[in-house]
Amino acid sequence: MANTTPPQTTYSYQPLSAATNEIRILCLSSNTDPQSEIKCRVEHVPLMASSNYIALSYCWGGSDKTARVRVNNQAIYVTPRLVSALKELRQQGKKRIWADAICINQDDEEERSHQVLRMAAIYRSAKSVIAWLGHAEPSAVQGILGLIDAVEKLLAYYQGFNDERNHVLRHVARHVTRLSDKKYAARISQADYKRFSRALKHIQENLRDSDWQALGLLLKCEYWSRVWIIQELSMANRLSILWGRHDFTFLSLANLVKAYQIMHKANLVGEIIPSGACRHVKNLHEFKILQSGLKAVPLIRALKMTSFAKSTDVRDKVYGLMGLTYDGSIIFPAPSYGMEANRVNLDATLRIIRLENSLDHIVFRSKDPSSWVIDWFDSQSWLDSRVVSYLNGSTQFHLKSNAYTKWSAAESSQPRLKIQGRHLVVKGLILDTIHTCSGTFEERQSKSKRLATARLGKRPDEEPVRKASKNRVRKALAISFNILNDEFKAEDFLIGLQFGLQEWASKKVKTSKRERRAAEILEWFECPLNSSFKISNYSLHSLPCSKYKPWSDDNDLYWEALDWAATAVSATAKVLRMGMRLGQTANGKIGWFTKHSRPQDVIAVLSGCTVPVVLRPIQDGEYMIVGDSIIFGKMLGEAFEKTKLIDIKLC
Repeated sequence: MANTTPPQTTYSYQPLSAATNEIRILCLSSNTDPQSEIKCRVEHVPLMASSNYIALSYCWGGSDKTARVRVNNQAIYVTPRLVSALKELRQQGKKRIWADAICINQDDEEERSHQVLRMAAIYRSAKSVIAWLGHAEPSAVQGILGLIDAVEKLLAYYQGFNDERNHVLRHVARHVTRLSDKKYAARISQADYKRFSRALKHIQENLRDSDWQALGLLLKCEYWSRVWIIQELSMANRLSILWGRHDFTFLSLANLVKAYQIMHKANLVGEIIPSGACRHVKNLHEFKILQSGLKAVPLIRALKMTSFAKSTDVRDKVYGLMGLTYDGSIIFPAPSYGMEANRVNLDATLRIIRLENSLDHIVFRSKDPSSWVIDWFDSQSWLDSRVVSYLNGSTQFHLKSNAYTKWSAAESSQPRLKIQGRHLVVKGLILDTIHTCSGTFEERQSKSKRLATARLGKRPDEEPVRKASKNRVRKALAISFNILNDEFKAEDFLIGLQFGLQEWASKKVKTSKRERRAAEILEWFECPLNSSFKISNYSLHSLPCSKYKPWSDDNDLYWEALDWAATAVSATAKVLRMGMRLGQTANGKIGWFTKHSRPQDVIAVLSGCTVPVVLRPIQDGEYMIVGDSIIFGKMLGEAFEKTKLIDIKLC
């Protein structure tokens, strides 16, 4: 039988001095043979006293440590990818390297926890950061270099433009796609026609689908999925991407990805690169811009932007972002690899409640209903853009001629809570029960009524329900409508909406954004999930009237009406894309409920929470948090005035 015992490291780590904030630096020994064993010695240096080193950013490539490195004449076993990176750096004459797998004692949990807090400073202090993607075929690398050159030459046609490069590329893409239109060609100047024609020829010869394949290969490298690279690349003062034997700047790569997105959107190039990979590079670039401007972000925004990232230890999905956020070190003051994850999550959840003086973070949910304790290490916890935007104060609603970034359903009250075993007991009051609710915007293409029953539950028809006015339903669709005017009527909004649906939704070929939006809205109105959904006696399908055309096409008022309709369609699409369910309560209130809601869930207002909360009764007076809601007449503290609060037990 083969011996499967992993090789043993013989190197003995000496402790780092916390007093001088020491780190370890590898000093590589030279060797003319590129395949010879890596030999080096380790120096302990104060972090703030030395920047004469290169910080290596790379992907571990699994946990199998089978490759040997000689450190101070003793053996350390690391992953083969690290050895490959060190050999390439040695060939390039690099001497002083910081690499986490060797420079941090991976078997010492206390040291790992301390070094996590220093990671941002280590990469920021380095003379340069090199991102090692791994080996590559020379043809693929030449393909990337050729793409970079081709995009720069395309921009050179427009050297007289003062716009930012992406604006120029959009300008080019928009115009070259219209050259076949004779009316358009006759309208532009001869000089512009020649310039756009040259640009189109350049694209057809040098930026074809086959040319972009190299970028697709580069973005498929496992390196890009690693969570730690986000902090490592963002903190770098000087950053190089090393793929095979060639290097280029990260800015060149980010510009290349943006150029591809612009050309793909203009149908100048096919579906070569997955949108997720492009979004990943875009987020990395955004982090780097923020860090260069010394701007940190909230931890939950960073978690949303990095939900794609992977890590060997699930805790690193949070710890790897600490240096990029302004509140990460408050929520997780002492990153721990020894404490159980459940305990770490509990402590962090209580800290965010105290930090924000609010229950909002435990109420707003991206995941299915679960414990009141936030699972910080699950990438799904902050996946919902609506949730993160509200918690960060970057959304805006309009009600009663005022704009709101945060509601005040519990007025300005503070959290009143206590821990009882695994329960959180909070002060609040139970307001209402969800009687019926619609499908979400994402569910509009579902054809299954069985799915509707499974997701929304069965509504007991015999329960008496107060009627809601049709006007309230219209207001629900107009909640993000940007008109702060007491004279604004929801009826006017609905007229604009139905006019827009009538004009654009039925077109077979939908070329404009408003036509696509109108079609999606109508699809939501008419989908099987909503066919049996009614508020009082009104179905969604009955809200937009069947025909409405107040003016003829040659009347100026007709074109004004189209502008009004476009605004109404845009506002409705914005509301529906919140991903919530439109519904009615047993007391006849209309509102939007989190997508996890279903009939028989209850509505509560909790002290220290800005919105009404959807709760699911479990047993013996216990409730599970389902999520947030927007209920008209309950968002500005109306239900909280002079009301005696009760204990509500959250499991």
